[in-house]
Amino acid sequence: MARVPTQFSREAQLAGKVLESVQARRALFALPPEPGLPALFASAFPESTFLYHDYAAYLADKGAARLDGTKLVFAQRCDTAELHDLAVVFLPKGRELIEFVFSSTSQVMEAGAMALVVGQKRGGIRSSRPLVEKYIGRVVSSAPGRHCVLMEAKKEVEAEPFEGEKRYCAEIFGKNVQVVTLPGVFSHGELDEGTEFLLEQIDPDTLTFKRALDFGCGAGVIGTALKLARPEAEVDFVDSNVMALEAARRTLAANGLSPDRVRASDVFSDVRGRYDVIASNPPYHGGLKTDYTVTQCMIEEAAQHLTRTGRLVIVTNAYGKYLPYLRKCFRNVQMLDTRRHYRVIEASEPVR
Repeated sequence: MARVPTQFSREAQLAGKVLESVQARRALFALPPEPGLPALFASAFPESTFLYHDYAAYLADKGAARLDGTKLVFAQRCDTAELHDLAVVFLPKGRELIEFVFSSTSQVMEAGAMALVVGQKRGGIRSSRPLVEKYIGRVVSSAPGRHCVLMEAKKEVEAEPFEGEKRYCAEIFGKNVQVVTLPGVFSHGELDEGTEFLLEQIDPDTLTFKRALDFGCGAGVIGTALKLARPEAEVDFVDSNVMALEAARRTLAANGLSPDRVRASDVFSDVRGRYDVIASNPPYHGGLKTDYTVTQCMIEEAAQHLTRTGRLVIVTNAYGKYLPYLRKCFRNVQMLDTRRHYRVIEASEPVR
């Protein structure tokens, strides 16, 4: 296997270095941190499965050259009937998501299989060791490299599966909305202040629309509230995170609504048609860093997915530099309200 080029992440480089001396028949690569890894690793492990939680990375690799025997899966967990003799786990962010990934990975490893867990030191790789040993087995070695650590463990334990689902009830528009969240979903287990603030700026008595979009839907709180307020309308839900999509489906089901309009999308890649309302508490974190790129792209493309009289309503933190993008794409931009670290902005009259 060729050395991983330096343009790839430190985690991928460290994993590639260790994998040079590893032989395996059926490998699972869980949560690759960037596109391009199948082309690097699949030749050495021709019966590989790559499991993605990020739709953007999945789309990029899916669109690349096909590799015989390699499976690309966008799902919460790998549910293949065949067990793996090697699992490479790129550490996600958040303790409960880490526990979910270790638990689900362990379920598809054969006894004695090797697990390699790699992550950044500041991302919690060292503190994740007890979870590795709980769900997979004892750590037999640890290799540092370029601010990362790779732990090797052997599959030798059988633990109860960890789901991590949390439920709560929120009063929105005078209705009790049941919300279901999962590990890795924003504001897991509680209604975040920003989303609550955005919903307070919407008057259900004057709310009229035929089609609405909950962009970056997370657990689907905004879209579910809109659908409950206007049952006759079409409300779509999009997100790039597989755990968020499943949480949104469960939230809709918990409120007696159909989950059929929940779909994966990399920004607007899988969105069709125009909307009267696009509402969002947009993401501003990419991995361990603050990243406004997705929201900037969303603002620029939202104008093309709104009706002539449509409006975009977003809640941002006070430090988000979105106004120049909004004024570039919309003729009318209004600050609806501000509270502590948040502000709610409405943009209308999209520029075509």
